[in-house]
Amino acid sequence: APEAEERGRRLHRTMQAWPAVPDATPDADRAIAEAAVAHVRGDPVFAPLFGPGSIAEAPMAAPAPQRLSGRVDRLAVTPDAVLAVDFKTGEPPANPARTPHDYVRQMADYRDVLRRVFPDRPVRCALLWLDGPALTRLDDALPTGPAPDRRPRPQSTMACDTRLRSIMR
Repeated sequence: APEAEERGRRLHRTMQAWPAVPDATPDADRAIAEAAVAHVRGDPVFAPLFGPGSIAEAPMAAPAPQRLSGRVDRLAVTPDAVLAVDFKTGEPPANPARTPHDYVRQMADYRDVLRRVFPDRPVRCALLWLDGPALTRLDDALPTGPAPDRRPRPQSTMACDTRLRSIMR
């Protein structure tokens, strides 16, 4: 498992740096990243995630009582939608309905924050399985509302990275 965890961290760093992948990146990691990016760019909805103006590792936070602190692996805000994707290593589930609940809940939380920051646009979320590559769209699978252990928070308490705020202007 330590090797798999290290591989996951390396691939995540490679995807985070895209397109400026460091020269020292192993060829196998570079090939996986290239295939994953090409896969997303071939998707008419999610292609902007690796286009101009997209943001890698966009921090998001919401204070108590519904604490949320995280980073969206890749984010794009277009005139028509907000797109968020999280990278996962390993094989994608054969049936998207079998996507691990923790992954679905994570993206639902990000979606809830992004909806409050960008109330005028739909928010579309997906998981990018690097070992497919495969893109699992989660829009219909995401639960609505806060997780049972969390309460809703007013829009005024939402926070997001200043890079997102600059896109909104």
